[in-house]
Amino acid sequence: LELQFNHSFAMFLPGCAGDQNLEPRSSIHSLLTHSWMISESISQQFVVNKLSNALSLIETIECAAFQLNEKSNWLRIESHSWIDHELKAFKSSLEDSSVDTESIQYEQEIESGNAIKFGWKEVFIRYEKRFSKRDLMKMKSSKRSTEYERELAKELLREMGLSGKNMTDEGVFYSIQVWMFKSERLVIVMLSGEPVIDYAFAIKSEIHKTWIDNGLQVIVTGYASDISGYIPSDRVLKEGGYESGDRSAVLYGNPSRFSIGIESHIVSAVLSILNKLLFH
Repeated sequence: LELQFNHSFAMFLPGCAGDQNLEPRSSIHSLLTHSWMISESISQQFVVNKLSNALSLIETIECAAFQLNEKSNWLRIESHSWIDHELKAFKSSLEDSSVDTESIQYEQEIESGNAIKFGWKEVFIRYEKRFSKRDLMKMKSSKRSTEYERELAKELLREMGLSGKNMTDEGVFYSIQVWMFKSERLVIVMLSGEPVIDYAFAIKSEIHKTWIDNGLQVIVTGYASDISGYIPSDRVLKEGGYESGDRSAVLYGNPSRFSIGIESHIVSAVLSILNKLLFH
């Protein structure tokens, strides 16, 4: 995209993708396939907006051709010489010991009140259950416990020994950021953890419902500031499954999944931040 559009800067926002999975996945070919499809879709949107040079790069390279396999509903790569080329370049960069892996930070002062306004807040989200030392000792020694559960129990017992607590924590602090680009009437809501898609729908709906005449454009994304595990909505918590935390909470070091009610708590906090940005 940056090669296609001079003086542009492309940035990927994953959105609230906690329960959204692209298929196929788990390979470099799949990664490059999806990357190409996203960039092509953006380019086509520019064409719709009558930017005639939008497809200049795509027209000059041999791109992948895709066909939907009706039986499996998976994308099957039919021709991928371009992807093979990118894969070789990627592998070459890994093998080149002279590649500079040091990250470079670019800092720029942003004055609140001019082009951009920024708000940040931490809210406390609660776990569904708390565990005593006795509970954790059982978890650590039980044959029914998974390896992850036994390791988590050992770590929580160690932390409780250091802190002198008799029960696991009630919950965690959850970070929320809101950026408002005033001239574009654009709002970007950045949630920590891996929020499910319901958060994008709920936050956009509530913002448009609350400030119906403001013409705000809203983007909601997760994976910002901190990673505290999957952030399920009430719907996902009621349905159960991996993203609800039934099996994934332990992988993030959480003693239990989060409790029903965190969705409204998080959405309310977003509205509170945005209200201050708009009217203060």
